[in-house]
This record gives sequence, C-alpha cells and structure tokens, in this order.
Amino acid sequence: MHMETSNEILITPPQSLPYNPDQSFESGITVIFLYIAAGIAFILFYFLPMWKIFVKSGHKGWESLIQGHNTFVMFKMIGKPGWWYFFTLIPLVNLALFIYLIFKLTKVFGKSTLFAIMTLFFLPVGLYILAFGKAQYKGAPSPSSSTTPSSTPPSSPPHPQQPPTVIPTPTQ
Repeated sequence: MHMETSNEILITPPQSLPYNPDQSFESGITVIFLYIAAGIAFILFYFLPMWKIFVKSGHKGWESLIQGHNTFVMFKMIGKPGWWYFFTLIPLVNLALFIYLIFKLTKVFGKSTLFAIMTLFFLPVGLYILAFGKAQYKGAPSPSSSTTPSSTPPSSPPHPQQPPTVIPTPTQ
C-alpha cells in the first residue's frame, strides 16, 4: 500500500462563541465586588486594630492610616527616633526592622517574647489582642534607662551640696 503525503495544511476558522454582553457585565461586577470585599477585609484585619493601638499609646487614630507616617510614629512608640523609618526603604533591612518593631511593640504593651513570636506568624491575631485585649501601653523606654550602671550606686545617699566658702577681704 502506498499512501500519498500532502504538504498542504488545512486551516479551519475558529468557531466563534456567541457574545453575551450580560455575562461580561456580570463578571465585571463580580471583580468590583471582590476588590471591595478585599478592601474591607484589609481594613478589618489591619487598620482597625492599628487605629486602636495608636489610640492606646496616646496618638491619634488617623495617624495609623497614613502610610509611612504610621511607621514613623510606631518607631517613636517603641522609643526609637522616627528617622529610622528611612531604613525601612532598604530591601532586607526593612524585613529585619519589621521583626524588631513587632518585638518591641509587644514589649511596650507588656507582652512576652512568646507573644511577639506568635504575632509575627499570626499578625492580625496579635494586633487584635494588643488593640482590644487588656494590654496597656507602658510607654517607650527612655534613653536614660540603659543597662549600663550609673556612677552612683542607688543604695548610697546623694552627696549634700556644700555651701560656698566665703573668704573675707581685708578692709582699709
């Protein structure tokens, strides 16, 4: 048997699907609904507890909504200068600073290291506990409360000030 081969390629036109404008409208509405639902979820999972955390720490709640400014204020909350925010613009440094910020934030609210680790892995849960739980803001650690010992031990009484010595001048 001999088969003949052909070099012709048979091209068939694609079958067109019927266009239904109602379906494209419905899919557009679905996408818009999903974006709105995701936005509401983001607000509930992040902005709501952050607002409350800012208020607990004595700041205005709206400050938690402004991107960049909220990080600046959070560094102040944990006792660091606000300009540390600029380090968050450096890749990988920002990740390390995020971990540091979470650890210190939980500490200024009186929580343990174990709670800080839990907050790193389950951020919304940790933020809700800080925001709506019994945690109270203890205040940022002051720079003078460092771990270096002071020159005067706390058990020794302070030295009383000596009155100035008056030297009599000869009169004529």
